[in-house]
Amino acid sequence: HQPVIWEVKPADGFKANFGQALVVKLPTKSAQEVSKLRVYYQTTEKSTAIQWLAPEQTQGKQHPLCFTQSQAICGRSLMPCQDTPCVKTPFTLRVTVPKPLVAVASGEPVGEAVTDGYKHIFTFKQDVPVMSYLIALLVGALESREIGPRSKCYAEPAVAGAAQAEYQGIVEEYLVTAQEVVGGSSYEWGSYNVAVLPSSFAYGGMENPNCTFMSASLIAGDRSLTTTLAHEIVHSWTGNLVTNAYWKDFWLNEGFTRYIERRILGKLYGDGFRGLLLMVGYNDLKKNIEMLMKQGSPNLTCLEPDIENIDPDQAFSRVPYEKGSLFLFYLELVVGGQEQMTSWLRAYIDEFRGRSIETADFKRHFLAFFKDVKDVQSIDWQHWLKGEGLPDFDLAVKVDTTLLERCKALAGSWMGNWSTVEGDLSDMKAQQIMLFLDDIINAVTAGSKMPHEALAAMDGKYSLSNTRNVEIAY
Repeated sequence: HQPVIWEVKPADGFKANFGQALVVKLPTKSAQEVSKLRVYYQTTEKSTAIQWLAPEQTQGKQHPLCFTQSQAICGRSLMPCQDTPCVKTPFTLRVTVPKPLVAVASGEPVGEAVTDGYKHIFTFKQDVPVMSYLIALLVGALESREIGPRSKCYAEPAVAGAAQAEYQGIVEEYLVTAQEVVGGSSYEWGSYNVAVLPSSFAYGGMENPNCTFMSASLIAGDRSLTTTLAHEIVHSWTGNLVTNAYWKDFWLNEGFTRYIERRILGKLYGDGFRGLLLMVGYNDLKKNIEMLMKQGSPNLTCLEPDIENIDPDQAFSRVPYEKGSLFLFYLELVVGGQEQMTSWLRAYIDEFRGRSIETADFKRHFLAFFKDVKDVQSIDWQHWLKGEGLPDFDLAVKVDTTLLERCKALAGSWMGNWSTVEGDLSDMKAQQIMLFLDDIINAVTAGSKMPHEALAAMDGKYSLSNTRNVEIAY
């Protein structure tokens, strides 16, 4: 080992808001020699990537819990790294924790944990190069339960049984169906495990390879919120394997993943359900764009926005998800349907596997693949990628709206002669119930009247106050 000269260098201008640079002068070597650098460092309580929960904040109330969340640019507060999605690296992680705590991470376990006195030592290895934001860790009093042939669920004992019941079998079903939608492109990661975090976890899910983090709030008891799990599974191909090179291209992660997620759900539950999800997403997109326009951020409504001097977390919205998914659905119609898109998705993923790409790379590949499809020449790329606001595209006339129309009809009945409404919601998807409630809220917001007696009758009839589905409850 040889000490090296190093310094922590403050950044200039707007970059000063995003941390400091560790500058290391490496010893002079020939071009064929490789330097190995070891950095000794400590995090602080100010690390934005690490969350520490006291025992009373956990389900069991006896042991603390710690987890990391580095997306978009918090990896630099967890470790010295090149904290950008255009850099990928394999890694090995060795974690020492006090008994009886357990560590899980975004890599495959290397053997069993080693016990050293009052400590456990866990080792994880990720052979697939990943971005800094996918280096993730969870430590707590956790149990492990089998949920599939290549899947385990890690959770606190108080929720382990419910988590196992929620995810048993469905993980494998989603994995198999996802691989079909992407044309059989291979699953790169080996295992697919799920770690259930406390409800205070700021996201529904996070696609850490080999260990997706899911919020306990999404365990509804009836699998009605496992659509989020389908989304995180798709990231195994789009996001984790083929990655946006810069945060301006974030839709290449999330728009693709949302599009494929809904293809999976449509394949499993029918075109009507896919149509419902597309319309729910479109409504979310409209609300988000209205909000961004009102706050004076029209640039952020573009699919490929200019965010060079902006913290990507400050630019976060539903636009990359829903406008990106909508664009890909439009392209599906242009090229002739789902089968054609599946063939292209296979070629796209295989071409860019393991790489970080820009929107221009996607466009070049798409045009080359569909060079013989005449209608492709009429795509207005500027409008979709750089245009502000909603795209000029009428989704409602392009999708199966059977399930959607039932929601609207039921909401209309309750806004009208509510005392004569019959039937229950037992055969409706959770997303239909959400849309039904949204229609009522929108009608009341627009000035329609709904008496408290009607709301009480609705709750009595449907037991909405007793639901465990947080999306319906709140």
